[in-house]
Amino acid sequence: MSFSDGGWTHRRGAMGDASEKAFWEWCDGKAVRWGLDSPDPSDLHVPSIPQRVRAAPDFLTNKSFVECCGVGRPQVLKLKLEKWDALRWWHTLHPVSVFIWDSHKKRKVLIGLEDLTTLINRPEVIEISYFDDTKLVFVIPIDAIVELGEVL
Repeated sequence: MSFSDGGWTHRRGAMGDASEKAFWEWCDGKAVRWGLDSPDPSDLHVPSIPQRVRAAPDFLTNKSFVECCGVGRPQVLKLKLEKWDALRWWHTLHPVSVFIWDSHKKRKVLIGLEDLTTLINRPEVIEISYFDDTKLVFVIPIDAIVELGEVL
């Protein structure tokens, strides 16, 4: 069973954890936690929190905010429009980088938000789909990200 086929409870527990752990190991602890760390729904009703706060990048470094994402066997990054929009807002405060942990090929990729936006603006590279038939999602091949980003 693929990750995306798992139920919400299973996915919520693992979402971001592997990519955040990979980033933390790579940066050797030279970052501070910034965004929400998968709060327990009984502690915090996340949908009532403003979108830009919900979508705050995961870490802060001297060089940038860092949003951690993961890709698996399908080899595509799925980025919701609302998340991208919030990251662009955070980018007005301090540069944003996206750290991607490729669990299928065991590689780490770092790409600046501006370069990721360049890919999003290339319809021949990305696909557009919908999450829950309501939220627009950019589907970006990891190989395209590797071309503009940095394999660590």
